[in-house]
Amino acid sequence: MRSLSQALQHTLPAQLPPAGAMLYGYVDASETGYRRLRAGATTYQLASGIYRGDAVAAAMTSAGLATTHAEGRFTVTPASSMALIGPDRLGVLLGLVARADGGVPAASSFTSSRLSPVAIPLAGYHVEAQRIDADDEQVPDRLERDMGFAWGGARVVTVLLTMHKWALDAWLFGWCQRGRITIEGGNASPFGASQPGGAITGRVMSTASPRWLGDAQLWAEVRVTLAVED
Repeated sequence: MRSLSQALQHTLPAQLPPAGAMLYGYVDASETGYRRLRAGATTYQLASGIYRGDAVAAAMTSAGLATTHAEGRFTVTPASSMALIGPDRLGVLLGLVARADGGVPAASSFTSSRLSPVAIPLAGYHVEAQRIDADDEQVPDRLERDMGFAWGGARVVTVLLTMHKWALDAWLFGWCQRGRITIEGGNASPFGASQPGGAITGRVMSTASPRWLGDAQLWAEVRVTLAVED
């Protein structure tokens, strides 16, 4: 049986299983490194800001380069047939630019050759546990004239994600294993009994190693613990 590391970089099939939920990371375009694409001789740059993975498509369209997103795959459509270049790492995040020279041959449309590590389709997810963690600490004020209490609290949620092997490639890229993420199903909140789909946004506290579901190695499970602000 192949290990998870040996299972990386599967070639995407023509038709992927439909997504039952999505896992999104966030891209900070105010920092250099993940904000530019070049079509032909023209460079397009995201406006400064923080974008959820799927929102990068609309932001790049606003910058002048028509871009769409659907279940982890981005499509870029320049005004005419031309080469697509990734001057920084944004093309890699969108699954668009994978060549060593940072470009792909001229075409009239470009679609992700790998699932994006900032927009990962899931078969589904299940909230395994949740608790409220509260902390208080007696600390001196900055002038050390008196004592006070610093309070903090968060909803801690453990979620089990189920994904196909192509999505696991994107997960193992690592972008959604840290920082802020959103897990989104079909409903507004997962915490009510009548809302099992929902959306959860929080910061990753820990992840467990993925495990295959069966010897065919087509599907995997990943356990994630998040701190969701109350």
